[in-house]
Amino acid sequence: MTDSEFRDAIKSARLDGGYLLFGDEDFLKMRYAADMCHAVCDGQFEEFNILKADGADISAASLEEMIAGYPMMAEKKAVLFTGFQAGSLREKELEAYLGVFSRLEDYPHTVLAVCVPSDAMDPGTLPKKPSPLYKKLTSHLTPVQFELKGPATLKKWINTQFTRAGAEAHFDTADTMIAYCGRDMNILHGECEKLIAYALATGTQITPATVELVCCKNEEDDAFALANSVLSGDRRGALAALRKYRDRKDEPVSVCAALGRVLTDMLHVCMLQSAGEQKKDIASALRMHEYKCSLYMQALKGVEPARIRAAVDRCRDADMLLKSTDLKYIALERLICTIPAKRRQ
Repeated sequence: MTDSEFRDAIKSARLDGGYLLFGDEDFLKMRYAADMCHAVCDGQFEEFNILKADGADISAASLEEMIAGYPMMAEKKAVLFTGFQAGSLREKELEAYLGVFSRLEDYPHTVLAVCVPSDAMDPGTLPKKPSPLYKKLTSHLTPVQFELKGPATLKKWINTQFTRAGAEAHFDTADTMIAYCGRDMNILHGECEKLIAYALATGTQITPATVELVCCKNEEDDAFALANSVLSGDRRGALAALRKYRDRKDEPVSVCAALGRVLTDMLHVCMLQSAGEQKKDIASALRMHEYKCSLYMQALKGVEPARIRAAVDRCRDADMLLKSTDLKYIALERLICTIPAKRRQ
C-alpha cells in the first residue's frame, strides 16, 4: 500500500487490523498515523481511545495488554506504536513482537499503527526482493511505504502551507526552499513555520531572499559539493566550498565529519556500481533515496574506488589533527591541498 492509498483508507474509514508504516519520509508517516487514530475513534473519547507507546519504553507483552483492552464507549480504539527499531531487535525480541502482531485478529476492536523510523529497517528491494524481516512483519501487518516526495509534490505542499497561514509567497520561493533546505519534510515543515512567522510579523512577502535570511542551509548539499571537488581534483572548487563553512563559522570537526559521511557513502556506491549493481539495488542496499544515489553515481563516473579510499584516509587524518591540535580550518585546507590535482585538458 502506498501512502496515498493509506490516506484514502483513512478518509473512507476502512481501517482494520495492523499497519506497518515504513520508508524514508518520516514526517508524513507520523502525520498519517495520527490521522488514522482520529479516524478510528471518530471523535469518541479520544483521550481514552487513542493509546501511544514507544519502542524504547515498552515490551511486547505490555504492548499486547494495551492492544487487548476494550475501548471506552466506542466501537474501536487506536494504538500508535512508534520508534519500532525492527532491524535492531534480537531474535527473541522480534519473535515476541511477531507473536503479538499475529494475534491481532483476536482484538478486532483495536487498530494498530506500527511506525518504523526511516533508518530502522531494511525492506529489501520492493516488490521483487523483500528482505526476510519485511516478509515476517508483513505476514501479520499491512505494509504502507512512505517514500521521499519529488520536487513537484514538495513545491505544491510548501505553497499550501503558506496559503493556509495567510502568508504571501513569491512563485520562486518553494523551489529555493527545496534547493536550500533539502527535501526532508520534517525540516521543510519547520522552515515553513519560521518563514510564515517572519512574514506575518513583518508584513512582507516570502521571497527567495527571505529563505536565505531566515532558513538553515542543508549542510549535506555543501558536503556533497566539497566531496565532489575533492574527488575530481578541483582544489579551487574544494576551497570555495570550504569557504562557505568558514563564513558561517561552522565547527571544523563537524565539517570534517560531514565530508567523511559523504565520502564513505560515495565509496559504497562506487564499489556496488563497479560490481554491476543498478541504481535501485544500490539505493536499497544502502537505504539511500534513489535521487541521492543517482547524484552520487553521476559524480562518480570514471572514479576508481581506490581514489575514494585515499580521500577517506585523508579525511580521517584531518579529523585526528582537528582533535589533537589547534589547526582548525588549516587541517581541512591541508587535506584539500594534498589531493591529486585535476588533469589539464
